[in-house]
Amino acid sequence: MKKMLTIIYAYYDNPMMFVVQQKEWAKYPDAIREQIEFIVVDDCSPRWPCWRDLKLDVDIKIFRMLEDIPWNMDACRNLAVSKSDTNWIFISDMDHLLPIQTIKEIFHHMGRLNIEKFYTFERVNAPDLTSYKPHPNTYLLTRGLYDKVGGYDETFAGHYGTDGHFRRALLHHSKGQVMLNIPIVRYPREVISDASTTTLDRKKGRSQELGKKYRELSAQNLQEGIKPKTLSFPWEQLC
Repeated sequence: MKKMLTIIYAYYDNPMMFVVQQKEWAKYPDAIREQIEFIVVDDCSPRWPCWRDLKLDVDIKIFRMLEDIPWNMDACRNLAVSKSDTNWIFISDMDHLLPIQTIKEIFHHMGRLNIEKFYTFERVNAPDLTSYKPHPNTYLLTRGLYDKVGGYDETFAGHYGTDGHFRRALLHHSKGQVMLNIPIVRYPREVISDASTTTLDRKKGRSQELGKKYRELSAQNLQEGIKPKTLSFPWEQLC
């Protein structure tokens, strides 16, 4: 059976949250799970599990970045997409879970999704599933559209919040964004202590001057049709 969807996550020192992800994947109906490829890329975590010992009942590929660059999730996503074998890809952060009802809805509507548009999701907070603002960096889109955009630009790797160019490029190259009225579930650190990165300071990864330079460069690249810098870091495949 040809798989239809790749689910992609970057991992950085999130062992407990990764267990939560696995438990949710195990709930997916067999007919759906058999059509999904899972890809996780470890962003050179200081502590990382022995992936080879994992016993997962899913089709999963696991890679590890070999250079420790802060906030290098964009490169992890680029690598994962380059290794995916499906037409559709779902990309999110490790602290965002794709629940069983949402994955059912995706597969129910997949044949009617527009391949020239990209899709985003409503968001709720665990454990009470209270409504929360949409996540700006979770997408459902085709591999073809991702390749048309060129992926995430790794030019400013090491700095937090550099994924804005990807969204601007998506809006530029696609026929628009569609918000799906189905949720992803955000796990705050108060619920799962390692759900999101706690060992790096986001403020230290921000720079107004650099941010302005990045926006100007990305706008210029879009205008001139210059593709983003991608796949610029060494990696290894673990399984």
